[in-house]
Amino acid sequence: MPSQAESDFNSSVADIFIPEYERETGIATRLIACDREFPDLVLEQVSDGECLEVELVEVTFSFINQEQGELRRYEERMTEMAPRIRPSFKDKMIRLQMSEPAWAGLRPHAFPKVTSKEGAAIIAELEMLLKHCGEEILANWGGRLRDLIQRCGIPDLPMLTKHFDAMLINSIPEAYPGRLHPDDPVFELRNVTMYNGAEIAKAVQRAINAKQRKGPSYSADLLVLHTIKADHKPYVPGTGMHAEIIVGVGQILAPSLRRQFREVWFLNAYYSEGDGKRLYRLA
Repeated sequence: MPSQAESDFNSSVADIFIPEYERETGIATRLIACDREFPDLVLEQVSDGECLEVELVEVTFSFINQEQGELRRYEERMTEMAPRIRPSFKDKMIRLQMSEPAWAGLRPHAFPKVTSKEGAAIIAELEMLLKHCGEEILANWGGRLRDLIQRCGIPDLPMLTKHFDAMLINSIPEAYPGRLHPDDPVFELRNVTMYNGAEIAKAVQRAINAKQRKGPSYSADLLVLHTIKADHKPYVPGTGMHAEIIVGVGQILAPSLRRQFREVWFLNAYYSEGDGKRLYRLA
């Protein structure tokens, strides 16, 4: 049996899916079960009482968790460095954005171990940047690192700019968690997720393969790919994926699932700006 958290999440997905499914198909349904091992949901058609079994599968970036373990260790080391830049960035969150070569290349990106020589250089170069360009950074709420380096007239910072290319500054309340001292900033490296379109195609392929590998006996009426965030799981960003790419790839790959699922859909975490939809038929 799924955990209570899993059942609650599946129920929350049903709350989103049911009205969108009616809008797209004209078929009204209601939830009658979401606590079984398989499928994830059982819906009942209001018109005739026929049951629809619905299986869910999340579309996620698998590389995120692999990268974020090392990034978390960088945040910790930056927090240890923070006393040396007090109080310039008090009540500020400092975010670093991955460089284009890092996010456009093979993922997960190979960040150096924070305990390595290169890792130590990244911390030292960030400290130099914050000390020498603090006024410029705060005045512009961040900026591209190479632009900041040039305007402040400091030497190039090769290790830092190899892995990061921009800084974002946000104000935070005095009671914001994560500081060892009230005059310290908070460092955040895991909030801004950069990726290329090919990663979305891989994510869709992984989601579909996960169901194909279980064979034709593993079947339900509907399979719903989705990018809804589950609070009880580590957050693997999916909400920012462009729906049109998922739909395009899904429509190519999803027909291979027709032996197992009568219909295949994609449920987006938010309404697409382009067409105002959240639910898309893939097969």
